[in-house]
Amino acid sequence: MEILREIEERKSYRSFSEKALSQEQIELLFEAARIAPSSSNEQAWKYYYALKGSDQFEKLCECLAPANLIWAKDASILVVSTAAKLQSNGKDYKHAWHDVGLANAQMLIQAVHLGFFGHIMGGFSSEKAIGAARIPENQEPVCMIAFGNIGDGSDLSEKLQQLENSPRNRKPMEEVVLKLS
Repeated sequence: MEILREIEERKSYRSFSEKALSQEQIELLFEAARIAPSSSNEQAWKYYYALKGSDQFEKLCECLAPANLIWAKDASILVVSTAAKLQSNGKDYKHAWHDVGLANAQMLIQAVHLGFFGHIMGGFSSEKAIGAARIPENQEPVCMIAFGNIGDGSDLSEKLQQLENSPRNRKPMEEVVLKLS
């Protein structure tokens, strides 16, 4: 038994190649999110995206923290994921961010399966994203995601090249999984 290759190989790279994603690849990303599990099947997520080279892409770039903008501006697409504030019954949707996280994770795994990658970013202005993407009042921005094909790293600073080439570091199993007895 083994972990899926796509889970094992997923990494948040920062260097993008100039090769654009195809419309089919983009549709498959969002299909992976669309079919994600959710609390009471509420499907709390909405995605707003723009393609590199468009005015909307530039507006989404303006939402990014400077440390993310340095490299995310080279992505094929930028995405804002949002969560519903309320359930369909009008109650607070306390699991919405969890559900959006599941959908986002499925997108990341689908990207690896298709041969490219995604990098989730918390470093962005929610207020700017609401305006840039025209996000309605009943949704709140969760994160932004840059998707694209992996570049060679030559466009990155020395510090970012080191991060790009370093192995993915994770806490040991015994730190994150605790068996109750």
